[in-house]
Amino acid sequence: FFIYLVLSPLSTVSSFTNAELGKQWYQRRVREAVVSTQSTGIISVGTMYRYVPCLLLLLLCASVSSQQCECGWQNEGFGEEQSEETLDWLNDIVLEVYKINEEKIYDLLVDVINKEVNTKLPSPLKYLSLTSLSLTSTPRIDLVTHSAHHVSCEGGQRMTQYIIDFDVTIENPGDAASVALGLPLGITASATVGDLHLYSILRVDILLNSAMETIPSIETIKISFINRPDVSFSIDIPYVVGLETFGITKLVHRKVEEVLQEKFVYPGMVVVDMRNGTKVTTFDNDPRLHPAVLATEITVTPINVTATKTSLEAWIHYGVENTQRAVMMGDVQSVRRFHILLPDMRIQASRVRVVERNVIAKDATWLDARPRISTELRRSSIQRRYTTIHEDRNSTWNVTIDVWTQLIPPVQTLVNPLSGEEELVPSLFSLTNCTHGTDRGVLYFTLHGASHLTSIDKDYDSYVIVKHNGVEIAETEVVMENRQPSYNVKHEVLLTRDNPLGRNVYELSVWDWDRWSKDDHFGTARFVPGHEPIINEPIPIFNSKGAQRGLLWITSVFVPMDFV
Repeated sequence: FFIYLVLSPLSTVSSFTNAELGKQWYQRRVREAVVSTQSTGIISVGTMYRYVPCLLLLLLCASVSSQQCECGWQNEGFGEEQSEETLDWLNDIVLEVYKINEEKIYDLLVDVINKEVNTKLPSPLKYLSLTSLSLTSTPRIDLVTHSAHHVSCEGGQRMTQYIIDFDVTIENPGDAASVALGLPLGITASATVGDLHLYSILRVDILLNSAMETIPSIETIKISFINRPDVSFSIDIPYVVGLETFGITKLVHRKVEEVLQEKFVYPGMVVVDMRNGTKVTTFDNDPRLHPAVLATEITVTPINVTATKTSLEAWIHYGVENTQRAVMMGDVQSVRRFHILLPDMRIQASRVRVVERNVIAKDATWLDARPRISTELRRSSIQRRYTTIHEDRNSTWNVTIDVWTQLIPPVQTLVNPLSGEEELVPSLFSLTNCTHGTDRGVLYFTLHGASHLTSIDKDYDSYVIVKHNGVEIAETEVVMENRQPSYNVKHEVLLTRDNPLGRNVYELSVWDWDRWSKDDHFGTARFVPGHEPIINEPIPIFNSKGAQRGLLWITSVFVPMDFV
């Protein structure tokens, strides 16, 4: 579907009044594009294709609304549901896309499986090679949700972030692929993969700029999964007895899931940068960074109270390690806030509750909210409110739980082909003139390396101790005999109203490692982050006497989030 969007030029259309008209126009353009591609074998992407997303806006709008829809700046969004007709013609397009690109899809799977999986194979397996692929059913779109968010930046710049989420399912009963397995003692086995099931939510995030009054142009397109793909399949190894004893099936299954998680799950993504030509880049998921944040505010307000409560507790659960608890009325606190940086997309369930503890009787639950992460991430609003009135004898309280769930825009850089310098991949939160207004959000910090180190004894076996607000967060490995070492330390921190941006400071102490004596101190660099992004820029290292001893190269990006 996405390929056809790129193939379909939009030069004359400004509005559709109904879904059928949009469908006919679109199918005609698709046929022309397919015929052209099949005859020439060349897909040409020019400046005109920067206006393609308007087609998607128009068709989705016309499919869910009976009113006239225009591809301009006056619409804030077009709803979150779509008709059966929309899904039917979307899946027709997916089918045609798959037929044309089946060989390329196979090559992609071979590349991912044969390269990525083989680097992470368990010890009983020597290699794994995909030898054939035959999907009897094509991927199907079961649900489409979409939303638009508008931002007016300083200087009159207007940006729109248009997000489309596709629920994609593959159901392939029977044999789907053949795999060659290398085993110890030179034994080889032929395995058959069957009963393939895959479900995931694919997000297409389009950043639009107001190049034209009625048809915005594309800045970037980002494609990624916003949940951990649910993958299941069977593996039949008929010619080698006893392999199941080693758990080969489970091991291979887990490794395939890990590859999907590490390569394609947010914030890993494919980025199409169309600002200066068209450049496609794949960013791997960085396990050191968090993809999303979950925040809650729990409020208990007395309405008519004859007796106070002293044993009320607020809880938030996300996995085992991220379970947090706080007493409420016991210490005269009627409002509690929790913030969790979600470590990955493996866990989808969260829970927020208000509980009254009783010594003799059973504990009483006043309000129990169970938001699902993937469901919350695809809503057009990042906030959901749960509320109830709790009654106990002659007393009543109003209980409210506000839950915010939001993806953290990934901080990723590309080298500008014109200037040769690193620049941020554009997003609503990384544009320098759109990041003011709040000191709360997520702060990214990277220590890349050092340069021009100077030492009295000409010894350059350096390492760095990194402190954030006086607390040590990292100590790098020792880089031997190098005046320009690379460290690559990454850190991110959630800044709340209790710890705003202005109270943060990084202290980086550079040391020279010595085998037989006490390590020498090169010097220290200090950095106070601000609203403006800093991309791979130097900060000086000073010793205790104020002499400069070199430079450290850092990146600092602040992503504002009002709700925390």
